[in-house]
Amino acid sequence: MKCPQCGESLADDLGFCPYCGQSVTGARKKEEAGAELNGAIKRETESKRDCPSCWKSNPQGAVFCGYCGLPMDAANQCPGCRSTINPGEMFCTHCGRMVRAPLPPKFSNLPTGAMLLALIPGLFSIWGIGHFFAGSLTRGFGFFLLGLITIIVSPFILLQFAQSVGDLLFWAVVGFIVWIALWIWQSADAYWEAENKMRSR
Repeated sequence: MKCPQCGESLADDLGFCPYCGQSVTGARKKEEAGAELNGAIKRETESKRDCPSCWKSNPQGAVFCGYCGLPMDAANQCPGCRSTINPGEMFCTHCGRMVRAPLPPKFSNLPTGAMLLALIPGLFSIWGIGHFFAGSLTRGFGFFLLGLITIIVSPFILLQFAQSVGDLLFWAVVGFIVWIALWIWQSADAYWEAENKMRSR
């Protein structure tokens, strides 16, 4: 044991450090509690083992996996015909039985949902909803403010404006093109943000 005050090595039966006078009974109790916790974690880890077929955790003495039903010890042997299975094979080459569970695909509807939530409300200059859905609050708030600013050049207002003022038709068309470009950009950005969020998981 070491003294928590001066760091000197001490005998386990001492109540005070002979070098600095610090009480070491509390440090001894903490050290014993830490050793007990580490021992419990080690015992728990040693009492479980992973299935070589589906990689799920099973009790130490399990003969068959509780998740996929395949033998724990004979992972390189087909449970049906007892032929040798090569690493990485999902099916027995002799009898065709599935011997290893396939890994679940990494698929999420998050990017598609984010893009749809950016496209549809975006038609009405309500931007940023797809970003909020993807969990990107700062970018979502920025696009939401941009949508509020560009609401004056939204397609519906521009059509009304172009009909009443024939001279400014060119600028109405330019504004409409800019609005469409920003709408597509915020929708694509919501998709990319959701995709990045999904990859980082």
